[in-house]
Amino acid sequence: MFDRKAIMKKLFGVYCTDGVARDGTRLSISALDDMVWQGSEGRPLGVSHDFHRFIGWNVITGLYMSHEMSYVVGYSFLPDDDKEYEKLQTLRKGFYYEMVSKSYEEYKDEFLNVLSERGLADIHAKAMFQGIAMYGYEGILYKAFPNLKDHLDEDFMITMEYLLHDFDYLGQGVFAHRSSKLAVLLHPYFRRSFSRYNNYNFGFLEMLWQVFQNGNKSVKVLLDPDFIGYAPSFIQSHEYEYWYGPKYNDDIASIPQGLCHLENDETDKMYNNVKSTEFIWQKKDEGNKYQFEMEEVVDATLPALPKDTYGCRYLHAFYDFEKQEFGHFDGAIRCYELEQMIERIDTSLDKMGHQAKYQKIFRMDGHISLDLWKGLITQYLCSNPLIYDYFGTPRPFPKEVANRASLKKETLNDYVPYVINQGDGIRLMVSYAKDVENMVEPRKFIALDESEIEDGKKSDIMEFAAIEVFKALNKVGADIVLPENIVYYISEDFYHFIPCIYHADSNLSSNLQRTLQGIRLLVNQHVKNGDNDRYSFSLSWNIEGKYVCVAFMGHVADLNKWLNTFESIPTDRNGLKGWLEQQNSYIHANGNDFPNPINDNHIKSDGVLFFQRHDIKEHVNIQDMQFDPKYGFKGEFQIDDNTFLHNQLSCGKLTFVPKLVVYDALDLTANESYMKTLSSSVFHETTYKLDCKMMGFNWATEARPICITPTE
Repeated sequence: MFDRKAIMKKLFGVYCTDGVARDGTRLSISALDDMVWQGSEGRPLGVSHDFHRFIGWNVITGLYMSHEMSYVVGYSFLPDDDKEYEKLQTLRKGFYYEMVSKSYEEYKDEFLNVLSERGLADIHAKAMFQGIAMYGYEGILYKAFPNLKDHLDEDFMITMEYLLHDFDYLGQGVFAHRSSKLAVLLHPYFRRSFSRYNNYNFGFLEMLWQVFQNGNKSVKVLLDPDFIGYAPSFIQSHEYEYWYGPKYNDDIASIPQGLCHLENDETDKMYNNVKSTEFIWQKKDEGNKYQFEMEEVVDATLPALPKDTYGCRYLHAFYDFEKQEFGHFDGAIRCYELEQMIERIDTSLDKMGHQAKYQKIFRMDGHISLDLWKGLITQYLCSNPLIYDYFGTPRPFPKEVANRASLKKETLNDYVPYVINQGDGIRLMVSYAKDVENMVEPRKFIALDESEIEDGKKSDIMEFAAIEVFKALNKVGADIVLPENIVYYISEDFYHFIPCIYHADSNLSSNLQRTLQGIRLLVNQHVKNGDNDRYSFSLSWNIEGKYVCVAFMGHVADLNKWLNTFESIPTDRNGLKGWLEQQNSYIHANGNDFPNPINDNHIKSDGVLFFQRHDIKEHVNIQDMQFDPKYGFKGEFQIDDNTFLHNQLSCGKLTFVPKLVVYDALDLTANESYMKTLSSSVFHETTYKLDCKMMGFNWATEARPICITPTE
């Protein structure tokens, strides 16, 4: 189990949304919720979806809904040293073992029955799951389908046309046999890092299939000789890493003949392990035919290949200038041993000869248009931007925009809590984690924050506004107690972060409904008062062995409107998913788009929504601070020379408010501690006076009046 509080480099990120992807797909809220459910305990983080290029650990924090879009968000944890890396490696191995075992076990018995009936079972076989249940040993393909071997060409490839006599193409490199439940697979050279643990290059295979569908019956492919699949287990995979085709200059004649060597920079090399790429364009004879060759030069070995072996992608084509089309196009993998690779780095493609082990993986002949050829190259060389440089066209993602930090403009959210005003709508988040041990109380404040208040001593802290929630809940019979030995604090900025309210398993549905009733009562009273307050609430319980947290935030007017659109929140898994679909529709239809990118200034790593406050001391030097009971705080404030900051202060969009530690509050009606009475100032049942100490100032968009008794 990964510890979310692990001390590592931590990066907040968006993993998926409910927006329409570039390939035209759109994930439902139910599918996104499944993603959160499955990813809540974390999964390995690899470069470009590559199992073998492990760099850290991803933890899905939750599904966040706002007016503009819904997001699956989380954190990537990157190890700082070898010890941390080894810990994550242990988790990685365990994750894949469990994932593969669980997926394969579902089909194991029926798959083995089919294999045994055809005499294909072998005690030395390997079994795994990657998009489909797979079973393999050397030569199993031709043992299962001996007729295929008779139709291989000199490069061991087979035409798609022949395959489709007996097989149906399911997609993503899998062909299902019509007379059995078995499937043949394309060679792992079509996969990332040539490894069966990775997905195929979906973009290229889809384009290759379209070439065949459009009438080019010459298309040949290389099959995996050592593994077959179980067709009923096939699951279509999705990788949302978009690599799109170029708009190259179509003037082929303008490309100079000869060798072109392009070197990768360190950043690109980190993503694709390609040191350089070489291109050759040359006249083949006295006629109008030209030959194109291209090869990547890599500087890293691949675990799927023999030890100390380097695999380089290679392309070859013939172009007829008179017909303005390609008549031949093929791709291959060239494998170099270590000494050969050292020589290859220092020797150009045209002088290297054919020292490498060479294996073609696809081929096509006949009419091949320029646009089609360019698209196939781009997809085949997925992740290699040097092709754009060679063809003299701008890269899809210019390096100038890669460093977004340098382009970032200051906004109010850099200084104040997440700015959410009346009319902006609701922000909702659902998250899952390891279940919480059940308790005797029907509901309880949990996951309290901890802070160093004074004298280096850390204490559990809670916003003073939680007392109003306590009083409102008790008014409707939703019994809850305030935590003992708690330190209360106030930042007078109209924003209130309420700790998570956890509900026990006993009478769960009715208790959760009663909690919502109390929250509605409080929010509605704020609206009656004409208050400008914003709240963040979180409700939690256990569900199917996991802890679910539903967090929501907004202006009291928007919260009041939303809370009256439903009676309760379903506590079961399927019911909750349906409810989330409904809330997503409501939130998208009611509110305003948030102008700034989603970030972690209001999303905690445990899935709770909160209002992160910023101390002014980073930008303001305060001298001679004093408190006047009549006029409030006085002092000399020296503000940094920051144009944005000064502009926001001068136009009244930004101010600062005191942050206070509350020792007690006197109920002026009952003449006892306000924390112990059930009378509420929000409901105009009483008033109180604070006994507190000022700890500094926070930035705010507006300040509210306070009534305090200064404590020395």
